[in-house]
Amino acid sequence: MAMMRFRVPNPSEFDPRFWQTAFVAGLDALPVASVNFLHDDELVLETSSRDSCKLSLPWPTRDFGPIVLSTASLRTNQPTYHLLLELARGTLHRIRTDAFFWDRAGVRIPNSHTELIDQAADVFVQAILEKDNPKLSDALAQQSIDLAISAARPLARAYVTQNLHARIRNNEKLQTLFGVRLPSNANWKDLAVPLQPACNTIGIDLSIGSLAANQSLLSTPSLTMDQLRWAKSQNLRVVAGPLVSPTDIHVIRNSLSHPSFENLLNAILEKARNLISQCQGLVQLWDACTGLNNCEATGLDDAQSLKLACSIINLIHTVDPKTPIIFSVDLPAAENMRHGPHAINPVIFAESLIRAHDRDIAGIGLELNLNYWPMGTLPMDLPAISDLIDHWSIQNRSLLIRLTTPLSPNSSSTPAGDPSADQVVSHWRYPSNSMQSSADESDDDTAPEISPSLFANTDQNQCLSYAGTTPPSGLEILQLLLAKQNVDAILWNQCWEDPKSPFKHSGLFGNDLSPRSLVECMIRLRSQYLP
Repeated sequence: MAMMRFRVPNPSEFDPRFWQTAFVAGLDALPVASVNFLHDDELVLETSSRDSCKLSLPWPTRDFGPIVLSTASLRTNQPTYHLLLELARGTLHRIRTDAFFWDRAGVRIPNSHTELIDQAADVFVQAILEKDNPKLSDALAQQSIDLAISAARPLARAYVTQNLHARIRNNEKLQTLFGVRLPSNANWKDLAVPLQPACNTIGIDLSIGSLAANQSLLSTPSLTMDQLRWAKSQNLRVVAGPLVSPTDIHVIRNSLSHPSFENLLNAILEKARNLISQCQGLVQLWDACTGLNNCEATGLDDAQSLKLACSIINLIHTVDPKTPIIFSVDLPAAENMRHGPHAINPVIFAESLIRAHDRDIAGIGLELNLNYWPMGTLPMDLPAISDLIDHWSIQNRSLLIRLTTPLSPNSSSTPAGDPSADQVVSHWRYPSNSMQSSADESDDDTAPEISPSLFANTDQNQCLSYAGTTPPSGLEILQLLLAKQNVDAILWNQCWEDPKSPFKHSGLFGNDLSPRSLVECMIRLRSQYLP
């Protein structure tokens, strides 16, 4: 058993869940199972791996609130490390490395980034020199972290704006599929109509779970069929699915008198075959499954998960051979790997499916639920999100991103005692930072900016102000995804504040069904960049 210890300043001021989100990862960047606990003012992680590894955890920053920061690679079973010093060292290294590779790729690095990252390095050196004065050293290390994260903002803006301008050169529009997943409720059309100008694509929940236990086909007048016909009448492309999710697996398993895997597989395929046949011709992209890489959620082992995914892909290709197929992966940052040795590496899961169905799979879907824990992905800054997307460049397959992130700044609208509300990491308790946000800093002096008309006559400026003190806003993330060449489809995965969804505050429409400002911004994004 290996152990890592980190001295933490004022641990009692943090929500205890911060320490449970901490994880260690090896050179392959995959989380390793660990036992985390506080002992006085030390964070202790016990793990079976004796190799050098990095510690990662969400940590408060001036610009973004809590976002995931990582140390450099550290040896286990050593004297106690100073957490803030190691986080500052790792953050400086990460931001500098991103700047180096983006510069090599042709991105013009803004002077504002260079000045801030140099300041961060100078302050970090001071923090090292004051190591024998822990209070002063911690304050300097935190300042170095804040400066490095501030430097990441103009760096990310330069990357996004320059890539977008390059992609729409000669006034050509992007061919990215861009839209929203429609809700499965009776007033869906009241939400779909105002969203239509923002979308060239619609996601429709078409899962075997939409069929009752004794039902083999969707009834002709049904919500799903109405949505499919409406999308066709509006010339909107349809991403249908995922056909099978962990929830569907549990529902089917509970309906079986003998729930063996073979019986479960046959029951799932029978329902899926009927759905595919009934909706053939109304769908432009099938999403075969999601979350099968999460064995803890499905109750299947890795071999069963792969067999089920392969069987669904085979079925779609057999019944509807002309329509492209993708499969989706939940927890794309491999968050499930920290729960134990039986978790499936999501990249290996995806590569295995592609090897088995090379000609049948058009791309990979990523369920990117940012700023949620434990059912989502911990909050990240924009360069880290970009690195995660690049990590999924597997065998030149295109990506479909199903995105959610909180759009409201606080949890005041959430009923008291609602445990799912606590999943929003930036709403957790952590020490306040009295330093002023640098969100309103002037744009860089070498990189062209996205057209100011995008923000004119909207209240999105409120979103940008909010983005200065919390993880990147929905608009910033959408712009980043549009700039990525390997992202061919983007769906906002939460149309309204669905009370059944674990991802609170991410709906494009609030509890009163009034549109949030991101709707207008999505309309302007489509007008500027998309057909």
